[in-house]
Amino acid sequence: MKYLKTIFFVVLLVSIMFIGTSYALWRHDSEIKFTLTISFPENEFNCGTYDTIQEGLELLKGCKYNFIVRRLDEFAGMLEARIEELNGLPVGGLSWDELREELKQYRKVDMEKYKSYIHKYKGCIDKLADFYRKSTPEEKEKVPDFWDQHKHLYDLHNELWTKWNALYPLINEVERLGQSKIDW
Repeated sequence: MKYLKTIFFVVLLVSIMFIGTSYALWRHDSEIKFTLTISFPENEFNCGTYDTIQEGLELLKGCKYNFIVRRLDEFAGMLEARIEELNGLPVGGLSWDELREELKQYRKVDMEKYKSYIHKYKGCIDKLADFYRKSTPEEKEKVPDFWDQHKHLYDLHNELWTKWNALYPLINEVERLGQSKIDW
């Protein structure tokens, strides 16, 4: 019985100690802070939302066009870096299977993804034209040069295709250099 009282007091003392520590960590006036960041997946493309014709024009000319251009430029930079890397690679430093898989990624995955972005961009331009057609006369009056700006969006669309097509010579150079580094 004597040991039972001792064990009880030890458990009570330990409990008080933990409760006190817990209270010290989580008081009623504790301040809790956190940051919540919400973003779209980095490699997804969508038309975005707008409430006015001018907002739609600015969104497509700026943000959406630049999104695609940035992705195309990043990919071109990556291909150029790979070309430099292959230049320094000794013969036998690459196998045919490795090169084939790398080229398949570039041509069948990456290029197709960027192609879909450009097609979606055209769809966004068309969607904006529909939005304009359905807008009130008052809203249309705020953008008297809409069709000129709309044509400019199609010019930007054509520029995207030019940038996209310029990637193929880089991929072909990766292939040429890669084949020169294979120990056949």
